[in-house]
Amino acid sequence: MRGEDPVETVMTSPAICVVKDRPIGEALEIMDNRRIAHLVITNDEGKVVGVLSTWDLMDVLGSSRFKNTPATRIHVSAVMSEPPVVVNRKDSITNAMKLMIENDFSFLPVVDEERLPIGVVSETDMVRNLKPRLMFVKDLMKTTYPKVMPISRIVHARSIMLKTGARILPVVEGNNFLGVVTERALAWAFYRVRTEREIVHQDTFVRRILVDDVMNELLQVLSPDERIGSAISKFIEAREPALPVLSEKRELLGVLERKSILIRIYKEIS
Repeated sequence: MRGEDPVETVMTSPAICVVKDRPIGEALEIMDNRRIAHLVITNDEGKVVGVLSTWDLMDVLGSSRFKNTPATRIHVSAVMSEPPVVVNRKDSITNAMKLMIENDFSFLPVVDEERLPIGVVSETDMVRNLKPRLMFVKDLMKTTYPKVMPISRIVHARSIMLKTGARILPVVEGNNFLGVVTERALAWAFYRVRTEREIVHQDTFVRRILVDDVMNELLQVLSPDERIGSAISKFIEAREPALPVLSEKRELLGVLERKSILIRIYKEIS
């Protein structure tokens, strides 16, 4: 497969869509059930009008933007990113990759001439179909990466992610790896507090929630001497935008981001 090949050769179809007037809880539920981080948002005519990510939900639900609005009454249209950047099925793979890298997108809706969704192309689609030349995890991993302790507050974890752009946060004690905090886990934590009517002072309550309460014991981890092809298989299985790199003693050595693989592929084929 070559960079000038059309997007339709790598895209995932059909696109998972939600109408813009649906509640965000429904969108979050779909993302969780489908194990995806993005949704294509449409209007009543089925045309693409926005995109929604777990990052968007983590950001908004953890902020004071809708402080006096119950989470169940917040609609997707109030949270989605618009106008969306889209590609046509005949656009080249290289062009789609360039858009994703330059705009720091993880996926793009693929639309027809009437702006109806026919699929999506994601980082995972790209790295699954266009693997880089022989490389190892240590060649692309980031050795300095934000991390948190289990006793950190989730509001602090959210702040770090928003400030640094980190898509996961490794949880460590000393340098020993315990698990990860994901944007989806944070979005759910904030959403549940915002929907619990018995919690009178929600802002105070959410500040008491610790990373230890929401972290995941990630099953897929990487070693520095692992080949990138093997790492890609683990990314596909984990469906996470980044994976921790551990030593044999399960010490955190760094993090490999899926986008780093995408950037490497782009350099090779463009």
